[in-house]
Amino acid sequence: MSVPNTFVDGTVASASEVNANFTDVDTKKSQAINRKDITTNSSVANQRIQFGWNYVQGTAAINLSDTIAFPDAFTTIPIVIVIAAGYANSVPGSLDDLIYGMNDKECVWNIHPHTVTETGFQIHGRCEIGYTFGNTSYFGYSWIAIGT
Repeated sequence: MSVPNTFVDGTVASASEVNANFTDVDTKKSQAINRKDITTNSSVANQRIQFGWNYVQGTAAINLSDTIAFPDAFTTIPIVIVIAAGYANSVPGSLDDLIYGMNDKECVWNIHPHTVTETGFQIHGRCEIGYTFGNTSYFGYSWIAIGT
C-alpha cells in the first residue's frame, strides 16, 4: 500500500510530487531564534543570518581596518562576530588560500567589529606584542551577523 506524498527509495518522483512537498529555500530566509541580552531571555522572530569572509593587505602598521557591507540590510542593528582566519603571502581567492594561525608572522591578531549599523560594519584589527601587519601579506577574517 502506497502512502500519499511518501517517496520510496529507488523510485523516481515526478516534478509535481516534489514541488507539492517541498518549499523553496529562498522563501525561508528568516526564523525565530532564542536570544539572551545580558540576563533577559527571548525568542526573536524573523531572525536572519548573513556571513562572509574577506581579507585586507597589511600596511606595515600595528592596526588594520576594513569596511563590510551586508549582502542585504537588516532592519535593526545585528549582532556581529568576527574572527581572524589566517594570512596569505599573495591575494587569497578562497579561505583555503589562508594559512591558519599567525605565529609565522610573529603577530597575535586581536580583531573585533566596530561601528555596526543595519547596512554593515567595520573591523578593527591590532597586531599585539609590538609587531606589525607586514605590507606584503594579506590577512583574512570571517564574520557572521544575526538580526532582523
